[in-house]
Amino acid sequence: MSLNDTESRIIRKDILPLVRLQNMKWRGTRRSLRRGIYSQLSLAMQFSRDKKRELLVKAFWDKNVDIEYILNLLEGGAESVPGDRIDLYHRLLATYDWYTVLKLIPIDRLKNEALSEAVINRLFPDELRKKYRYAQRILSEKAISLSG
Repeated sequence: MSLNDTESRIIRKDILPLVRLQNMKWRGTRRSLRRGIYSQLSLAMQFSRDKKRELLVKAFWDKNVDIEYILNLLEGGAESVPGDRIDLYHRLLATYDWYTVLKLIPIDRLKNEALSEAVINRLFPDELRKKYRYAQRILSEKAISLSG
């Protein structure tokens, strides 16, 4: 199975540096690459609550929002207004790079909520949308292979 241009670019730009950084040996198969990515994602260290608060303040600099509410929402709290969680994930995916997003959003919520179609469809430009669809596909394929 060959990689398309977008997947190749994402691998060269975002994934291979992580693989090299962790001294992982990638032999060129997509399967081994996915295994390595997933293990790195599941082991990614989360930011402290104070660091998350600081990053949320920067991400929501142009809105008058209660940062404690947003922080609780990020950590799995209840929404007071339907759609707030989608707005939060949209803002984080559009504002921060992949590695920061990994440290902000726990992997289970990243797979099930942040990389949902409702969030991804709101991203702009199209290249960013493609990048997160690719990440969504890799994470969902890993979930299928673990369950099947």
